[in-house]
Amino acid sequence: MPQSPPQPSNAAQTLAGLERWIGCVVLLTFAAVGYGVHHLFPFYAFDMFTRGDSTQSERIAARLADGSLVEVKRLRNWHCPTLAAVGLPPVPSDSSAKCQVRDLMDSQDRRAIGLIRQHAAASAVGQRVEVVRRVWRMPTAQRPGELFNCPLLDCTADIQGGLP
Repeated sequence: MPQSPPQPSNAAQTLAGLERWIGCVVLLTFAAVGYGVHHLFPFYAFDMFTRGDSTQSERIAARLADGSLVEVKRLRNWHCPTLAAVGLPPVPSDSSAKCQVRDLMDSQDRRAIGLIRQHAAASAVGQRVEVVRRVWRMPTAQRPGELFNCPLLDCTADIQGGLP
C-alpha cells in the first residue's frame, strides 16, 4: 500500500499564512510610501507604467550669460529675488503653450529648487544666471522634434569649481 505524503503541521500552515500576510503588508506599505513621497528613490508610485509613451523629457538647468547650460548643483551663492514666490512645480514666465505642457516627475523640480534654496546668498553676487526648464520633444507623426528652454527665474550665482 503506497504511503501518503506527510501532512504539514498546524504550526507550519500558520507560519506560511503569516509569511504571506507579512509579504502583502510590506508590498502595500511600499506602494503607499511611493505615493506619499512623490517618486523619491527607492519608492515610486509606478505611474510611469500607466501613462502612454512619453514624447517629452524635461529638466531644470541654469543658463549662463554666454548661453551655455550647466546643472543647478554646479552653482552656489544663489540670489533670486522671486524665489520665495516659486511653487512646485515652478511655473514658466513664458506663457506660450509649448512651455505649459508638462510631463515630468516632480522630484526633479524639488531637487533643483531645493539646491537653489540651500545655497542661497543674502545679496546678489556672481554672474547673471537664468533658471530654465529645458524641454526635449521627440518627433511624432504630427510634429517634428524640438528642443527649447522655458525661463523660470532670473538670478545671480557663482560657479563652483569653474567650468570644464
